[in-house]
Amino acid sequence: MRNTLPNLILLTSLLAVGLATVCPRARADDWAADYEGELALPSVTRYDRLPTRLLMLDVFDRVSNPEFMPDTFLNFFVRVLDGDYDNELHWEAADALHRVAREQLAEPDRILPSLRNRLQHTDSMLVKRVCAQALVAADDRSSAEALSQLCGPDEHVLSTIIEPWLAEVRPGLLQERWLARLENPGGTSQPQVLLACRCLMLAKCDPARGVLQELVESDQVRFVVRQAAAGSLSRLHPPTATDSADRLAAGPVTDRILAAMLLDQAPSERGLALLSTLCDDADMAVAALAWSALERLDRRRLADRLPSASRHPEPSVRRAVVRALRHLASTDHCRLLLAMLADRHIGVRNDARAALHAVAEESDTLRPDIVTGAGGILQSGQANWEQLEQAMLLLGQQRHGEFQSSVVPLLTYERHEVFVTAAWLLHLMPRPELSDEVVRVARQRMEYLNSGQYGPSLRIKDANSIQLRYLFHVAASTGRADIAPIARQMLNKEAPTLVETRAVGVWALGVVSRGEPTAESVRRSLVARVHDDSEEVPEDILVKSTAALGLGEMLMKESIPDLERAHSKYGIGGELGLSVSRSLRMLGEDPPEPPPLQPLAIGGWKLGPSFRDQ
Repeated sequence: MRNTLPNLILLTSLLAVGLATVCPRARADDWAADYEGELALPSVTRYDRLPTRLLMLDVFDRVSNPEFMPDTFLNFFVRVLDGDYDNELHWEAADALHRVAREQLAEPDRILPSLRNRLQHTDSMLVKRVCAQALVAADDRSSAEALSQLCGPDEHVLSTIIEPWLAEVRPGLLQERWLARLENPGGTSQPQVLLACRCLMLAKCDPARGVLQELVESDQVRFVVRQAAAGSLSRLHPPTATDSADRLAAGPVTDRILAAMLLDQAPSERGLALLSTLCDDADMAVAALAWSALERLDRRRLADRLPSASRHPEPSVRRAVVRALRHLASTDHCRLLLAMLADRHIGVRNDARAALHAVAEESDTLRPDIVTGAGGILQSGQANWEQLEQAMLLLGQQRHGEFQSSVVPLLTYERHEVFVTAAWLLHLMPRPELSDEVVRVARQRMEYLNSGQYGPSLRIKDANSIQLRYLFHVAASTGRADIAPIARQMLNKEAPTLVETRAVGVWALGVVSRGEPTAESVRRSLVARVHDDSEEVPEDILVKSTAALGLGEMLMKESIPDLERAHSKYGIGGELGLSVSRSLRMLGEDPPEPPPLQPLAIGGWKLGPSFRDQ
């Protein structure tokens, strides 16, 4: 028993060494697995804004340092505003305190007394305006009376800031003034009338419904005023708004537009039935307003007309159709959404894809139909480029790799939106059996970029470069060492590609060179990229970082001193420092912990204290 403990310690040490050797290799092989991390796509997705697996690593997640405002700055702003200075300095100090209030950088009590005092005692209208804006931003309700006195026919901008705030915090303060504007719309400026409509609605002023109704139904006032009145009346009193809509619905197109606006909040059966009628209006603006409102209020009324409306000439109507289909999901409705992926309007087809993705995430029953339908689009040979692009984006969001073989022919499709998205989908779920074509297309793209045949067309040049980025990833993930000659060209800072493509190519070179006869030569090249601080054109930080990751992927212990030297030169934090640390772990070393983020003083102030003040 005396020797058991030392033997156990020795066995544990050997296991630790073995794990340190095995785990990095297992980590390196993870690149061939399907991507399972978060994949956030923008609402309108473009081929040149697709996320790249390598560049979504946590080391590239740029976390900003927390920011704070030093007390010296706040004290200085207050002191200047309280002091006997000229109007220009008072304006600068008040503007700084406006930012403090707007961004909530300090407790309001620390700035409100100075702002109130300067508002009361300054003779400069410029200073009054900025003080008023700061008091509104700080929600200083005790200044409501003083601020209301600044609202007038000659202060349109200031009134637009102050009056809606007063309508919510002191609704009765200016109510009579707002009503007077509407009762005599010709006696004041149009912006003031529009503002009064809005404020009476915000103030929930029930006595205003009569005068708003008169404005809406009058053909003696400007349409823009009638429009503002309709929007306010629909929210202030829906039954009265429905009465007006009933009278206007049979009038000219301007009246029908107002009718649709009046019904925007209509909860009654009469209002909903009228909206349903307006959905069939011949005018696109009327139909769009009616569809948008009815889809929000009672979309089931639209169920029977969704198939025909999916081909409506107005994109706003088709977008409303997509929203309705998403919430009334069924097998037939999913088929209709799949067809709408081919829509010529970029918003409609992106909305349709987002709706399908949401339904697939929520319904295990409908998901198989959705992904099979998307795959069928790729195989049909009849889809337009818009539908092909959206179908591949949907399959990527769903991590569905069954149709990868149907994606390969699209790598050489004529539209760059399609051939880039095809490469993107392959790089999410790389398949070794498909990599022959990947390498062939990569050679073709590199030859094209080197030839300069794209002329002044930077868009097609960039599209080739973006596609090459994803092809590098697929080749590296599937162990295609024959991609190395192309990837080597990415070591050149003057390569005719985007910097992100160079970065992925440099990393791929490290991955495919592991265990190859040229490994030492590649290793030295990657080290050179990491440490390239040329005075004329220093290496891009992203390429430095991926070169460091490539050194880790090569699993060569000889790189440890070079990586440690990079830590000493460039620090432990930031994307380069974190990439170096990641590679050191892959090589069995324990890097130092990154330093905690240090708060930074907020900059951008036009006025600031001197060193003496601090």
